[in-house]
Amino acid sequence: MSIEEIAEERDLAVTTIEGHLARFIKEGKLSIYKFISKEEYQAAKEFLEAGGTLKAAYDALEGNISYGLLRMVQAAMGIERGENREERIENRE
Repeated sequence: MSIEEIAEERDLAVTTIEGHLARFIKEGKLSIYKFISKEEYQAAKEFLEAGGTLKAAYDALEGNISYGLLRMVQAAMGIERGENREERIENRE
């Protein structure tokens, strides 16, 4: 089911669903790769790691990756850096 279909089924905005998904990615409960390819992730990640803003990344990637997906990339990058590690450990206990 696509993000758009989930939003329609739940009568919510796509951005709301994207925000929920970003939170699940940040918590380590969901993989970013369910939503974008490894190549898209890598392109967005490299741009964001270089200090690019969401708007600059969106523009540089010619709008091919939405702001919501870029936020999900940021969440996945946090997991890679070990952010939220304590939170994930606490949730498992």
